[in-house]
Amino acid sequence: MLIVSGANGAPGALEEIAHLVAAGRLRVPIAASFPIGQIRRAAELQAGRHVHGKVVIDL
Repeated sequence: MLIVSGANGAPGALEEIAHLVAAGRLRVPIAASFPIGQIRRAAELQAGRHVHGKVVIDL
């Protein structure tokens, strides 16, 4: 099991996760994607707590 939460992250965990993503073995659900100009809208969506997946801000 990998722990990648802040200071408790296991050494090498981030690299292992990157490898899994690159290999197509780990997928992160994206609920919505917003350009930086719509960050307020993205924050409102996230604040609603009914999001199934990550809210992405395109920089």
